[in-house]
Amino acid sequence: MVEAPANVSIIFKVNDAVNYPLPGLVESNFEIYEDGKLISEFEAARKIQDKPEKFKFNLLLLLDLSGSVLDSSLNTLKQASISFINSVMPNETSSDYQEILMSVKWFDGEKNIHDLVDYTFLKSTLTSSINQIDNNISSDNS
Repeated sequence: MVEAPANVSIIFKVNDAVNYPLPGLVESNFEIYEDGKLISEFEAARKIQDKPEKFKFNLLLLLDLSGSVLDSSLNTLKQASISFINSVMPNETSSDYQEILMSVKWFDGEKNIHDLVDYTFLKSTLTSSINQIDNNISSDNS
């Protein structure tokens, strides 16, 4: 029995190291792998169809706020979190402003994950929520 070929459609965006779009990519710029093995161009035809559109990304920053972190590394965690937010969230003047939403949640020794701030595109809301974290946020002492 011969099966019809499977078609896979993927929407993607390619940026360089400083987050600028890479235009003009063609099929030969890409390789397709299946189960870790390169699929030849004869087995899997490639076709790139340019369909410019805005991409939306949702990111989740999950923080460990267990007792050991709160007691010894809270300032480092806060600085690293703010640095991460500033590096991935676009500025208001950026062409991709409002394309990335981020939520911040945290865990400690309890069963559930806790919300710190819901999804937003505002850097100021995210960094403010991080700055407000103190040793009293959790009663976990692990």
